Amino acid sequence: MKRKKKNEKLDLTSLDPLAQNPFAHLGSTFGVSPSKSEEKREIEKQHLAEKAQLLIRIERRKGNKTVTVIYHLDKDAEMRLKDLKRKLATGGGLDEGAVILQGDHVDSAAIFLQDLGYRIRKS
Repeated sequence: MKRKKKNEKLDLTSLDPLAQNPFAHLGSTFGVSPSKSEEKREIEKQHLAEKAQLLIRIERRKGNKTVTVIYHLDKDAEMRLKDLKRKLATGGGLDEGAVILQGDHVDSAAIFLQDLGYRIRKS
């Protein structure tokens, strides 16, 4: 019996793409196709576009600390705060419905939120 070398890699290019995803067959079982999930994302983006325009600006706080404040996020504030903190690698919190991020993150936060379908106004 021939032993395989320790660093020898398997050739996965010849395998069926569905064989690489253990959950691929479940989509057809439950009637879910990738196009339906894409449609769902488009509907979600349209719903977000109908919302009020977000206001993003920099404020100076106690001790000359700079913070980025995002207003008018309302219902999605907690969920978006978590996403923003993870994406921008910064601390933050909620204050009376406004999302507060530590540091100057106006441009990067605006790009992130625009990708999610929000309308942005910087000031």
